[in-house]
Amino acid sequence: MSYVTAISGGMQAALKQFGAAVGYTPLAAVSVQVVAFVRGLREDDLFVEAMQRDSVAVIGADEFKAQTGKDTPRRLDRLATASASYTVEAWRAAPESGPPVFFKLLLRGGQQ
Repeated sequence: MSYVTAISGGMQAALKQFGAAVGYTPLAAVSVQVVAFVRGLREDDLFVEAMQRDSVAVIGADEFKAQTGKDTPRRLDRLATASASYTVEAWRAAPESGPPVFFKLLLRGGQQ
C-alpha cells in the first residue's frame, strides 16, 4: 500500500475542510460544482508546462468522477472560483500508480 493510499481518508477530509466549491466545466459540457483547493504555483510543482503566474488546484478523484461523469480531467477544461476563471493546462493523478485519490491540475488564466 502506498503512503498516499494509506493517508487518503485524512487527506480527503482536509481537502473538504480547506477547499472551496468551484465550478468545473469539462470541454463542451455542462458546469458542475466540485470541492477544490486552489493555490499559486510553487517551485516543487513539477509541471513541464508551468509558467510563472500559473496556479494549481487539487480535486478529489472520486468526487471529480461522480460530478463530471469523466474518468480524468482534460486540457482546456475550465475551473471557476468566486473571483477568477482558469483553463486546465495539464494534470496528473496522485498516486501515479494504482487508482487515483486526487487530481492535481495546472491552471492558467485567472481572469474574471
